[in-house]
Amino acid sequence: MSVWMTAKETRGAASVLIVVWLPVLLVVAALVVDAGILFVAKYQFQAAVDLAALSAVQSVEWELLGEGVVQINEEDAVFYADEYLSANTSSLLDANPETLKVWVVNATEEQPLEHPLSGKDLEHPTVIIQSEMKGPASVFDSWLTPLVLSAEADASIRPRTRP
Repeated sequence: MSVWMTAKETRGAASVLIVVWLPVLLVVAALVVDAGILFVAKYQFQAAVDLAALSAVQSVEWELLGEGVVQINEEDAVFYADEYLSANTSSLLDANPETLKVWVVNATEEQPLEHPLSGKDLEHPTVIIQSEMKGPASVFDSWLTPLVLSAEADASIRPRTRP
């Protein structure tokens, strides 16, 4: 009896290895593709929330601005944030955000107010947005709970500083 196997003794071993390892390879490939799709969806959703905050912060009270007071119109800010976010996420995942919370904090340097999420003091008018939506469809949806994407963003109106 030899330590080394002959060609006749190893015949068909490759078939067994392929049958055993091919399903494992396919599951790993599906996980990699799902993770990539989830990463891109999260990135695009965060970008949409960031831009929704920027569009909402532009809802300035023009009459007060003429008097030198910078203040954000809360009703317009909520409207523009919702419109922008809905328009930019519908093509992303064929779904609109499930939740959208918009806070308008009209703080000033003389009267700072607290950030509703982080607790930091705000010294400028700020719009804060928090949103969630259902994640992209996955190969493993029947076995796993559906993923939920969440994103937060804020934008402030800051005075221009001169050097």
